[in-house]
Parts: sequence; C-alpha cells; structure tokens
Amino acid sequence: MLSRLQFLLKLNQKQILYFLLFSLFTPFVFAATGWWIILYTVGLLWLLLLFTWIYKIGEVLHSKLPQDVKMPFKFFSFNMTYSTGYLIAMYILEIFRIVPKYEFVGYALLAYAAFGALYALFFISKSLVAIEENRNVDYFDYRITFYKFCSFFPFTALPIQKRVQDILNEEVVDGNE
Repeated sequence: MLSRLQFLLKLNQKQILYFLLFSLFTPFVFAATGWWIILYTVGLLWLLLLFTWIYKIGEVLHSKLPQDVKMPFKFFSFNMTYSTGYLIAMYILEIFRIVPKYEFVGYALLAYAAFGALYALFFISKSLVAIEENRNVDYFDYRITFYKFCSFFPFTALPIQKRVQDILNEEVVDGNE
C-alpha cells in the first residue's frame, strides 16, 4: 500500500544526514564553477524533494490521527501545493531573468508561501504529538516540537524522521500481534 514516494519515510538517519550535507555543499561547488543554471536546478530539486518529504509525513500522520483530533488535511495540502508552485515559479523567473512589474504582489505571494511552509511544520508537529499522546492536544503540548522543528530546520528532520518511523513501526508490530 506504499506509494512511490513513501520511500522517503523509510530513510534512516544516516541517509537523511547525507542528503542534508549534500544539499549544503553542492551550491558552493557549482557557484565556484559559474554554472548558475545547475546551481538553481539542484537547489530546486532539493527543495522539491524536501517539500515532498514534508507532504508525505503530513499525509501519513493525518491518516494515523486519533478519531477525536480534527486537522484540516485539505488546507495542509493546498498550502504545500501553493508553496511548491511558488518555488517553481520563482525558479522559472530567475532562470529566464524575468523581473515582475509589481513588487507588492510578489511580496504578498512570498508571504503566503512562507505561511504555507510554516503551516506545514505546525501541522506535522501537532499531528505527531497528537498521535504520540493519543488525544487532542493544545498549543502547550506541541509547542516544543514545533519550535524545534522551525529553529534548526532542516537538521531537525533527523529526530522527526525517527519519531515518524517509530509510529510506522508501532503499527506494523500491532498489526502482526
């Protein structure tokens, strides 16, 4: 029942660390060579993979939420799609060196894209704690997870991935008993 992209949820911490380190040092290599198109393309691919990972985690966590917890998955999905679309649009504008005429509109679109990305981190944090606590949680229950997730992102992907894998493995163990 795993979709093609759920392999991202099965990565171990070492693989995620390699992914993050690769993404940190790759821009320096291509910037030194002057191949800006490759730099932008690698950056876009890395961010698309990161957003896909966040979306898959949100999708899996939403399916495992307790019955009394209501989280709007459509709003999460819209925000992730919007943020990803904004990222692709900015990539195209930068590659073709297109300068938008109205800067204010661009700032408003950027602000909503940033909100969408933060909402995704909020959604994952709240869902993760709600599943672990097996109840509806309030802000004071998941705030530490949210702040950790936001503060040192993307390096906080390592403990988040571990917690998601523990939830997935717990289901497998419960299903086999």
